[in-house]
Amino acid sequence: MNRDNILAVLKPLIHDLVSGNFELIEQSGRNGPYSSLELKELIDEYGGQLTSPPEDDFININVIEIENEPEYAVEYELWIDNTKSDLTLSCTVRTETDKETISIENIHVL
Repeated sequence: MNRDNILAVLKPLIHDLVSGNFELIEQSGRNGPYSSLELKELIDEYGGQLTSPPEDDFININVIEIENEPEYAVEYELWIDNTKSDLTLSCTVRTETDKETISIENIHVL
């Protein structure tokens, strides 16, 4: 899987987080172990307003290939109040029959 494929599923997830579309994230199965309410609480606890990152910041995603699996661990530092923060989105991107899926693993301070 190349970086563009990962970004193709990561960017919409970040957009939905920034837009507060937590129910849509849950309905689409990208929420991982969290309910929509828990996702909102994880972000609200940090403080400030989650904002969209500049396009050129996506070069800073950390991608780790999981050995012997069709998946990747991805970490990305979210932006709060138009500034990069230490609030990190950890997720898993999987390749399934010519399509990628993404699932949140954690939103935490790193």
